[in-house]
Amino acid sequence: MTDPRGSDSGGRARATSPCASARDLLDDGPSLIHVFDADTWELAMAQYHAYMGWGPYRPA
Repeated sequence: MTDPRGSDSGGRARATSPCASARDLLDDGPSLIHVFDADTWELAMAQYHAYMGWGPYRPA
């Protein structure tokens, strides 16, 4: 389906410039992979590093 904005993906315009939002760069039908629930940024990043199998998070 094509709408007046030139979209072919159900009304969502596709990225055409380097300043487009990250959401516009996703493929059609993206899915959530994981949710990190933490009280602080540092705890969330520690969980993220553990999930990714990286070393411990060390804030700068």
